[in-house]
Amino acid sequence: MKPRQLPWKWLLLGLIAILLVGLAILPREFGNSSQLAERVTQALSAWTGGEVKLTGPLAVRYFPDASIKGGFELNNPSRLPLVQSISTRQAKISLDLAALMLGHISVDALRLIRPEITLKTGTSQHTAPDETPQALIANLLAGAPVGVVRVRDGTINLPTASGTETITKFDARFDASSGSGALSSFGSFLLRNETVRFALDSGGPSDTANGPTVPVSLTLTSTPVAAKATGTASFANGLQLDADVQVDMGNARRFLQWAGIPLPEGQSLQELSATGIAHWKGSTLTFDDGSFTLDGNTAVGLLAVTPGERPRVEGTLAFERLV
Repeated sequence: MKPRQLPWKWLLLGLIAILLVGLAILPREFGNSSQLAERVTQALSAWTGGEVKLTGPLAVRYFPDASIKGGFELNNPSRLPLVQSISTRQAKISLDLAALMLGHISVDALRLIRPEITLKTGTSQHTAPDETPQALIANLLAGAPVGVVRVRDGTINLPTASGTETITKFDARFDASSGSGALSSFGSFLLRNETVRFALDSGGPSDTANGPTVPVSLTLTSTPVAAKATGTASFANGLQLDADVQVDMGNARRFLQWAGIPLPEGQSLQELSATGIAHWKGSTLTFDDGSFTLDGNTAVGLLAVTPGERPRVEGTLAFERLV
């Protein structure tokens, strides 16, 4: 061994020794496994406004990353307006080691494998001041203790007027690691035997005279329909969306049947496209001055669509010609 190599060898051995000592004292600094799990549970409960449980057996690791593996349950999260509960037997919570050494709980990533997610039937009529939609949007993602949520092969139970709709094979990644309130997400799911892919991006909330607003961009891609919306969401009087919307359907009749609207077979209602500025309020989507093409016929004007058990379509359209 050359003499000039000796200092580097000793330096490497010293670093390894420091690492081993650090790994040995980490459990003492952070408490035992149950104490660490309790701290993580408290942080997630405070963030979601619900009851979080980490169910055993739990596996706590400090190398190569600080993490907890086990079951995960979330019930009645008041700060997640659409979610009633989430449960899975396989979850991994990856922790920020630097924050942990400073005494803080920060979750780099929350991974949920085959979770069952149940959505709420409606929103509560009695809402605390810090749980209004405005406060939820302003505070939920900004400074969130969770950077990334990854869902694999999930099932979503969606209450409807006629029962419960089941969405399966839900795979998604939600990234709020910027801490500014911005969210970037993408994924896919299976609905009524059709795969739907989505991408959703939103910026941080801004205060306006009409309450907080959030810039959003949503893309949906599937065989029945492809849609893109870019605009602004507001929450002063419930969820409202003003966006530039583009919708394309290769077979509108097939889409309506897939959406649950019974139609007989026929040759009409094939290619349909719609573009323009649209407004979503309550359960109604309205094009104030849209451009529409159906089976080669082009029209402009107002069109309002309200989905539901008995969908309603209203409009005043001017056709250039009828084919």
